[in-house]
Amino acid sequence: MFPSPPNPSFEARKVTAFIYLASNRPLRVLDFLTEFHRNWPSQTLEETGKEPHRALFRAGRSDFALELHHSPVPQSITEPAANSTLHWPTAGAELARNVAYLELSAATANQTVLTLSCDLTRAVASLLPVTDSLAVCWLMVPP
Repeated sequence: MFPSPPNPSFEARKVTAFIYLASNRPLRVLDFLTEFHRNWPSQTLEETGKEPHRALFRAGRSDFALELHHSPVPQSITEPAANSTLHWPTAGAELARNVAYLELSAATANQTVLTLSCDLTRAVASLLPVTDSLAVCWLMVPP
């Protein structure tokens, strides 16, 4: 799923990706790091902190948080996203199967939205093969 088309006068202050998961199994951070370095050997990814259900990372020039939620993605996010996916008419039913999700989020304080989105896209692409992901939903929070 994709966010709505960019508005030239719009500059997000936060970019978030929700990865819908089919199960509630724990994420192995080492698998994520390995997949990232396998796909982008010249890019940096390092863990910068850890809390229960949350890890902090630096990817490229972006600092972000990766948080595992042991519940479905809130309907306030899923419903509008599913209703706007004309290319995926069964999105609502298929996304309803999610029992947990990963949330990647970062603020745009130190870089542009484009730089941050590229760094987060690498992280998302590295998480998908090491999880039982169903879909990804991107959100941009306006200033």
